[in-house]
Amino acid sequence: KMAACDLFLLLDCVQFQGKGSFQVRNWFLNAQHRREWFTLHVPRGCHDLRIHEVPLLAGMPWRRKYARQLRHHFDFDPSSLLETDKLVDVNLRAITLCRDALGITTPMLRTSTLGVSGRRSRRVANLCRAVGATTYLSGPGARSYLDPREFEGLHLDFFAPDVSDYQSILTHVTLPC
Repeated sequence: KMAACDLFLLLDCVQFQGKGSFQVRNWFLNAQHRREWFTLHVPRGCHDLRIHEVPLLAGMPWRRKYARQLRHHFDFDPSSLLETDKLVDVNLRAITLCRDALGITTPMLRTSTLGVSGRRSRRVANLCRAVGATTYLSGPGARSYLDPREFEGLHLDFFAPDVSDYQSILTHVTLPC
């Protein structure tokens, strides 16, 4: 999706979804082709914060485990990812690392820097207008909740990836050490 657009907006101005969300965790297939979860830890009580405001839990045990997993499975030094106290910084650094490894050059912009208001579909449409977009390229799952009426004057398109085996893509990607 990022490679298919002219500008990639990182939606960090919305409410944090909580500890079980993909905002703090994700999985990768390990060498045994089993899902292995990678989780960042945040303090309790962050559910009222915007994503860009969420701190990481102080202390090192979870960071050491996370770093060990990344070193073991991806053979690179993750210290640059973890030298921060904000969730958004780790996520942004990880996205940048993957984007660079895949050769994607699309510029990124954090939406928290735009000062745009609105809720749900209206906010997304307002973000597009704020950056002068003519088209919003959405993920396919958003069909069920985006309101097309909010996108008046914009083209609303849904990205449909044509990848049957993500693992085959990943075997050709090398992360920097």
